[in-house]
Amino acid sequence: MRRFLASIIVAALSLLALSFVGCSKPKSGDEQLDFRLCKGGESYYVAGAGKAAGSEIVIPAEYNGKPVVGVGGKSFKDNKNITAVTIPSSVKWVEIAAFKNCTALKRVEWNAVNARTSESEEEYQNRVFLGCENVEEFIIGDGVESIPGGLFAYSDGSKISEIALPESLKKVAASTFSSVNRIDIKVADLGKWLAIEKPVFGAPLASSYALYFGDSEAESLDLGEASELDPYEFAGCVSIKSVALGSKIEKIARSAFSGCRSLSEITVGEDNPNYYLSSGVVYSRVDNIVTLVPPAMTGEAVIPDGVPSVPANVFSGTAIKKLIIPGTVRVVGGDSFSDCAELETVVIGDGTTEISDFAFGGCPSLKTVIVSKTVRRMGAELFKDSTDVAVYYLGETRPTGEGWERLSPWIYSELAPSVSGSFWHWAEDGETRVKWAVVSNDDRVNMPRPMPRRSQTLNAAVNS
Repeated sequence: MRRFLASIIVAALSLLALSFVGCSKPKSGDEQLDFRLCKGGESYYVAGAGKAAGSEIVIPAEYNGKPVVGVGGKSFKDNKNITAVTIPSSVKWVEIAAFKNCTALKRVEWNAVNARTSESEEEYQNRVFLGCENVEEFIIGDGVESIPGGLFAYSDGSKISEIALPESLKKVAASTFSSVNRIDIKVADLGKWLAIEKPVFGAPLASSYALYFGDSEAESLDLGEASELDPYEFAGCVSIKSVALGSKIEKIARSAFSGCRSLSEITVGEDNPNYYLSSGVVYSRVDNIVTLVPPAMTGEAVIPDGVPSVPANVFSGTAIKKLIIPGTVRVVGGDSFSDCAELETVVIGDGTTEISDFAFGGCPSLKTVIVSKTVRRMGAELFKDSTDVAVYYLGETRPTGEGWERLSPWIYSELAPSVSGSFWHWAEDGETRVKWAVVSNDDRVNMPRPMPRRSQTLNAAVNS
């Protein structure tokens, strides 16, 4: 009897076990991920990797019949196993450092149509892929309309060398690939690139990139039909060498070609009512202010008469060797000629009153600066890094005014000085500058004013 009962129990347990096996569901790919309900319970976000996570993470557009709309902050942080990630079109936000330090990650497929880098409406540079230095591919899917900023910002770099922008793309943010030293950006054509909304501050997508229209590298841009160039329109594009602006251009942002270090030539239609070209530089006909300077400009820069001021930074980083500023320019802006490594000679015209801070900072080749007697204010660190510069002042007394006390200019004197100080005069040819021998005397006050010869003018300085 006991044997019979035991047999019945064993048989029953066997049937029960079989019934459980038959009711179990096969493991789905969803178990690779940890899903959490969003507020309101109408959607999910991914909070991290599940126990069954593999090396390739594919986030589904739906989970349990509800859309997957986000990726939580630091969800996959420090995961050393992930090699590929696919973001679906349903995702609306990816939070801070979601894939930080995923050092094995090599491929990202981004299909999010209009994703932000924050769950809130505020947009932050949340460094989603911070520290992912081995990413080689970033694929933007068809249907994507905008790319958020700062995806790779401030990381230790990545190996991405090329991205293709789909026809659907309408907007790009600044610094998306700021960690990449150089990247090739491919777009259908010039018209498509101009139609994409760019950031109002900072280079679009990357701070250094080559632009391709189809498979052709963009070296010469024909913008004859363009009516407006927005801020940072081509900023950071290193492939552009020349730009032709037509007669239809009405508005140009000064930052449109910022950082285009290969751009050496810009032309403007002669019948353009809004802008004109002088010595390779574009000026506004409305206020005569400098509008565009080719970043790779070389040789001599002559500011035309009538220009009232030189804005900050406009010639910064160019390769000019000589600069002539007319007296109509009252103020030379801060950093306006900073980091011009080849600049050797500067002539400041009679009428200029102020040279702002760091105007010629970072110009190590600068040797000669001739300053008119009308200049009263000299900015801070004006000639920083110009260790061999000599400042020749065209006034006959030591200049006064803010900033002059930081300089030791050579003061003009036709007669040999009888007091201490640094003095100079014109040679007989009226063009060559000659320094007087320094007199050992503590008195550095005013000198008698001699009558200058006609050749001793600013024109001589300009031609020297």
